Amino acid sequence: MAPNPHYVHTDLFVYLSAFPHVSDGCITSKELVEVAFTRMLSDLTEISGGILVVPTYNYGFTKTGLFDARTDVSEVGNFSEEFRKKFLKTRTYIPVFSNCSNKEGVLEKKCMDLIDPFGVGSDFEKLVKSRGFLTTFGSVFSPTFIHYIERQIEGGPLYRYDKVFPGTVIDMVGRKHTVKLLYHVRPLNSVVKYDVGKIENELAHEGILKYHKLNGSFKYSICDLYDFLSYAIRKIEKDPLYFLTAESKNYFSCTNELFNGRVNLKDYE
Repeated sequence: MAPNPHYVHTDLFVYLSAFPHVSDGCITSKELVEVAFTRMLSDLTEISGGILVVPTYNYGFTKTGLFDARTDVSEVGNFSEEFRKKFLKTRTYIPVFSNCSNKEGVLEKKCMDLIDPFGVGSDFEKLVKSRGFLTTFGSVFSPTFIHYIERQIEGGPLYRYDKVFPGTVIDMVGRKHTVKLLYHVRPLNSVVKYDVGKIENELAHEGILKYHKLNGSFKYSICDLYDFLSYAIRKIEKDPLYFLTAESKNYFSCTNELFNGRVNLKDYE
């Protein structure tokens, strides 16, 4: 039976600060990153049981209307960019929210006409169905998976509205695909901040998120994605603004922006 995939958020330099000896003998910053990446990849492969999925996000599409899966670099850290280069052929054709895996076949590489990064058939749906995990390794707990949970809310999250970004995706063999990216965005000039500290603490209290230590010192966490989803949906059913900070909740209370229900694109753009 194949191991469950781990969706990994990382910070290579936090890892290096915990294990400075990894850099011994490195002369250039490029060499340092490559050596640290190799060590981190080995540790994460062992921790996960073998299957890793790593975000390789590039945010240019919403401005340029173009995503080239072959060449657009990851903008979410050094480990992510090195992972992208090593496992490039597995990169998904999702503007903004592309992912790579160290195993072929874990992610689906179709290029759809209408792409919803958090909807039916998305990478995140596959991770949930595979009973995957969220591993936070060096980075602060602030998972993109929250947006997948928001997409499961009937009618969508009250504080975000759907917007379509048209553009072009270039696949691994250079073919161009005309696509539309369905993106739920924050209202302009509003205060939408996530209370990730509260969310992390509650998940840990419920036993859904568990802390571990690598070599007795480097702290990281592993969270069950299916249980995270189930728990959050129950919370949101009671409080539609559950994910938000007290400041954000107060903002929406004072401005009455949610008086008529979910925010709407036409009211802001």
